[in-house]
Amino acid sequence: MSGEKDGSLEDRISTLENRINNIENLLQRISNDLINIKEITVLRNLSLPVLAYQFRKAWGVAEGYKGYLMELEDYLSELQESNHALIMEKAKIEERYKRFTEGYPEVNKHIEILSRRLYEKEDEIKRLKLKLREMEKLLGEVKTLSQEIGREAASTPVREELEEELKKLTARYEAEAREEER
Repeated sequence: MSGEKDGSLEDRISTLENRINNIENLLQRISNDLINIKEITVLRNLSLPVLAYQFRKAWGVAEGYKGYLMELEDYLSELQESNHALIMEKAKIEERYKRFTEGYPEVNKHIEILSRRLYEKEDEIKRLKLKLREMEKLLGEVKTLSQEIGREAASTPVREELEEELKKLTARYEAEAREEER
């Protein structure tokens, strides 16, 4: 019976670890996207139409990621609650079977390993929450740069030229998309 309880607890810890790893990979991809967009928008030697296109793209991506980061933060909080529940369950198991395990150091060692994994997960969740904060800051920088570029691109003297260039760019992208479909 002790093995069943410990086994299900261990399985749930593994599930928790997998979810945390998935979130970490996703956060890394989001971070890379935002850094790439920021680097592109900083390159002011690009033509104004290209900058305006990058501005629209960056703004859309940033808006999309903002909502997603908020969802991830909620999910991390849920994982943290789940981790706390697992820690409590582990403590109950430990207490319940203490008198049976006193003569079995390998069982105690197994329980200790589970404890260590749970506390490591707690630290990982905290680290991911800090990473979320860093990304929210990066998101703000992307939006600020995008707004500056948008204001430049919308200035009256270049608006007509810009609109013409954007039409050409749009037509080119649409033609490329049609070509890829074939």
